[in-house]
Formats: sequence, structure tokens, C-alpha cells
Amino acid sequence: MKNIVLIISTLQECDVFFSFVSGLKDKNKNLNIITFIDDPECFEELKRNKSLFLGYKKIGTLIGRERKKNKISQKFYNFFWMIKLVLIIKKFENTILFSSDFYNIYRNMPQIFCRKKALKPVLLMPHSMIWNCQYEELKRRIAKYKFYKKSFRNEIFNLKPKGYMYYNYNQLPYANYLKKNYKFEKKQICCSGLGTETNFYINFFNKEYKKNSKKLSFFKKGSKKNIFSIIAAAHGTYLLKKDSQDRILKKILIGIMECNKNSIILIRTHPKSNKNYFLKIIKDLKIKKNIYITKVHPQILARASNRIIFYARTNIMTDIFRTKMIDCTEYKKEDLNKHIGYGIIYVHPQKKNFEEKFKKVLLNDNFFLNKKIYSKEKEFIKNNKFKYQKVESFLKTNIL
Repeated sequence: MKNIVLIISTLQECDVFFSFVSGLKDKNKNLNIITFIDDPECFEELKRNKSLFLGYKKIGTLIGRERKKNKISQKFYNFFWMIKLVLIIKKFENTILFSSDFYNIYRNMPQIFCRKKALKPVLLMPHSMIWNCQYEELKRRIAKYKFYKKSFRNEIFNLKPKGYMYYNYNQLPYANYLKKNYKFEKKQICCSGLGTETNFYINFFNKEYKKNSKKLSFFKKGSKKNIFSIIAAAHGTYLLKKDSQDRILKKILIGIMECNKNSIILIRTHPKSNKNYFLKIIKDLKIKKNIYITKVHPQILARASNRIIFYARTNIMTDIFRTKMIDCTEYKKEDLNKHIGYGIIYVHPQKKNFEEKFKKVLLNDNFFLNKKIYSKEKEFIKNNKFKYQKVESFLKTNIL
């Protein structure tokens, strides 16, 4: 395994795929990794996420498709960008092409024109999900989805993926669901383990945290103050009411300010979040200082913050470990026990004593000394260590 190519379309894929290739790079420093971002909006989002952007440059070559001013120039640019993509990949022999799907033309063209170079397409799990409820939700979402779309390109060149890679054993039911729909054999799916737990990944974000703590004003101020990071989510069909996010976010902000007006509050936006939405809430609550809207990576916030706080479910709950996290999401009753992640204390926002309990958990570290809180997390990490040799053997035996 010498050459890896990633083709990515969303920021979520950027995050998940980076942890996977970090695991590969951790054991194989000479691995040649080339990342193509084939969606202009995603590439712009990645550049705003400075640590992740730097991470991709650190592991190899990063090439993104840019947005042009008008449709005509965009079409010309897209055509030549695709040619560039093919020509770069053609330079290498026995390359593994990883992507979340192989339906669009940017994923098909390398397969067609690099066939003599033994290019092998492998599906890479685009989610870091670990909960059964997420599996059921994804099944419903893709129930009518055609996994292997038949087109003239598929028919002529047989462009079906050669296998599927996922990251932890909790994802096995979903992997088996895809195996059935893609008509893969059992040997064509593989669990890599958690790239987030490898030295390469951990050391990278440790360095990014140290760099940001010296650079960003709110981290400098927070050296002598509590830092509370609130993680925003994009949507919430599982929430009790339409305004659940608005009301709970306000409750959280009020609770923090009542505990300590001098604490630093960081609101980490979602790529699809509207900044004005947060500014309006901040204005309504008349919070005038020590509150910042940021795009700093969650792994850095986890290292800097006294607490990470959620008011709606997000994959970040499953991506960071050994962190003091509070979930205040207003779930529907039937979903309440399904969404609580590992290493998280849930404070029910509908309970009469919510404000009192939230403040206690916010300031008192003793709540997190309970071994039960982290027991499942420890077991999960132990059972899903990154297995480079297993991945390499899988690719050599079944793909190359």
C-alpha cells in the first residue's frame, strides 16, 4: 500500500476521512496521500476550518475545486479540473481510491482512464456514527436510495466499488446493510478501528491546541477563567418541539452567566448554521462580553474547555473522548434513552430542577468522577483500536 487518493464532497467526510488516513499515516510515514475536494462549497468550508485544512496538507497533497464567478467559466474550469485530477492519479500504480460513493463524474473518470494503472475504488464510511438509533435513522433515509446506480458508464466499464471500510464495531449493522445492497461478499468489508486514537491524530491536535492557545484572544483570556464550549447542530427531527434548540440554548447561556459572568463562552457553529441566529439570541440576552462565535475544531475545544455542552444531537458527541461533556437536548420521549453518548452527563431540560442541576454539573468536577460515566467509553476505545496491519492485509488480499 503506497498510494491513497481521497475524493471528498462534504465537511463531515473531511473530518471522518482525516481520522482514517491519520491512522494509516501513523504506521506508514511514507504513504503517498492525495486528497481531492470535488465540491467548491466544501472546499471553502474546509479552508475556514483552519486546523483540518492544515491537517490535510500535513498528510499529503490537497487539491480543491474552486468556485468561479459565472456558469460558463465554472464549466470550463470544471472540465480542466477533472483532466488535472485524472492526470495526477495516472502518475501512480496500484492506487486505492477512497470515497463515500462513486456516482458522479469526478469519481468515474479516474476509474475509467486509470484502469491500466490498477486503480481500485473502495467505499469509505462517511459517518462516525455509533448509536443504533443513528443506524435506524440512516436506513430510513436511504431506504429508496439506489446503491449501485446503473448508468452507461457503469454498464460499459463495470465501475462497481471493490469493497467497504468502516471504523468501529457499532457500525457493523450498517456495514452489513450496505454489503447486502452492494452485493459484496463478507471479505469485501473491513473495520479499521478508530484513527482518532492514534498518535498521529492525537499529536496533531495537541500541537494545534498549543498553537491556538497562544494565538486566539479567547484562549488567552481563558487561561485564568472557565471556558465553556457550546456545540451547534444543523437540524433536529428527533427534538420534542420546533423551537427546542432556541429555548435550550437560551437556558444554557443564562445558566452559565448566572454561575460566572466572567467565564468565556464559545459557540462552535455548524457549517450550515446562520451566524445571525446566534447573534440575535446573544443580543436578546444582553450578553456584552466574553462570548465568541468560532469555527475552531472540536478536538481543540475539547482540550481547552472546562465543559463541552450540547443542546441538540451531533456527531461530535461520538468523536471526542475523555472530555467533560453535558447534553441538554430536549429529545422526544421515545428517543430519550437512545441518544445519550459515551462520557456524557445528560441534564433533562424539562425537569423542574434543570437550572439547579445544570449549574452543579457545570462547575463541580466531582460529577465526572463516577466511573460509570466513562466505563462504556473505555470499553468502546479498547475494542476499536486502529489496526493498520488488518487494513493493509484487507486491501492487499481483496482489493489490490
